[in-house]
Parts: sequence; structure tokens; C-alpha cells
Amino acid sequence: MNKDFWIPGPDKSNPILETLVGRGTQEEQRSAALDHVTSYRTCLDIGSNVGFWTRELAEKFEKVICFEPNKLFISLFKRNILNDNVELHEVGLSDTKHTAYQPLYSTVMSNKPGDIICHTLDSYHINDIDFIKIDVDGFEHRVLKGAKETLIRNNAIINIELKPEKSKERKQSVRWCMNFLKECGYKHKNTIKHDEIWVKS
Repeated sequence: MNKDFWIPGPDKSNPILETLVGRGTQEEQRSAALDHVTSYRTCLDIGSNVGFWTRELAEKFEKVICFEPNKLFISLFKRNILNDNVELHEVGLSDTKHTAYQPLYSTVMSNKPGDIICHTLDSYHINDIDFIKIDVDGFEHRVLKGAKETLIRNNAIINIELKPEKSKERKQSVRWCMNFLKECGYKHKNTIKHDEIWVKS
């Protein structure tokens, strides 16, 4: 598989092409999560960044639906991912339709008003989902809340990054995500670094 990716340059202005093997592409987490997948119809890549996960997912699944709101990452994603079975939505996912703020060179989205358009996953009415990857740097609880109907309706394996930050607010958010997934019929299967794998009970 091609390991060359366009990524932001050192000064964040000019993109550079680098060969990334086991660095930044989360190969270990992805491999562990995909071991639990038995059907390869549709998968979701939520927080697609520049396409690190997308490229391999596109080789395995019939359709890959991606969500990425950051304009810099979107421009590089389009250079990295040329597969016909990939569909990119240039929006953020949340618990309601609203705008949000995200610095151009950051993966962290803030709930304060900005130029990022957010929708709920449920509003897309996607079916036949077999795998969902979520990497949204602190916005996980909002993404999940807006995806409840989708999660209940489908039996997708979920790979979600839940970094155990020290702040009380972050710990509460991670705890909420875990309880929410259990309420949707999921159980925790494994943890690889900061990524957690959840499967339907």
C-alpha cells in the first residue's frame, strides 16, 4: 500500500509529501479494530484529517463516508485520497446543527460560534454501517449524542479515541461516552493506546 501522504509542512503553509510508516497513521489501532469486522459494506471515518485511515478503509469497504471540517486537512485529503468509493462531507459532526470554531492548523474544535458547519450523524440516515472510526479530539460526546439513532439501528464496530486527560471535565466526558455506548447496546472489547474498540453486545 502507498505510504506517501501530503501533510502540513513545518511552517504550516506549504504541504510536504512524506512517507509515513507506523508514524501518525495509527496502523496498530486500525489493524486491531478491523480484526473484529466481519462485513465490509459501509464504514464511517469521522475526523478524517488528511486521510490516514481512509486510504486503507477504501481498499476493504465497498463505501467509505468521511467527515472532516478543517479546510487545511480537506485540501490535503483530496490530494491523498482519489478512490471512487470515498465520499467526503466537509462538515463537523455534533449533537445539533450549529456552527463551531476550529483554528486552521488544529484538530480541536470548539463549541463557540465560528465558520465550521456542524450536523448530526443521524441527519444523514446512513444504513448498512459495519465500522465507525471516531477521532475528534474532545468532541466525542457531542458526536455520539447526535448519532444515537444511527448506532442503535446499525451493528457497527466502533473505534473511538478517548484520551484520558487529567481535567475533571475531560474525565466526565470520557465516562459519559462509555456509559452512552453501553446504553446503545455496546460493550468495551479492547484498548490500543488511546483508541477503544466497542462491539454490539
